[in-house]
Amino acid sequence: MPEVGTIVRGRDIGRDDSSAHRKFVWAECPRYEEERWVRHDGAALQSGRRYCKRCVVVLQNEFRYGAKAYQA
Repeated sequence: MPEVGTIVRGRDIGRDDSSAHRKFVWAECPRYEEERWVRHDGAALQSGRRYCKRCVVVLQNEFRYGAKAYQA
């Protein structure tokens, strides 16, 4: 298992499609501590921490519906 923050090319992790030349980083979700390969977007991943899809949906729903609840 690689260390959090390790950067590799897509072909090194088995990507054979159009993402074979992109950079990927081994990142950790700060909420659930799940680790996985995510596309390296530059400054957004300098720390190697990134929310998983499940967390992003929860955070969007809290923001979207929580803001409406406070307005009433």
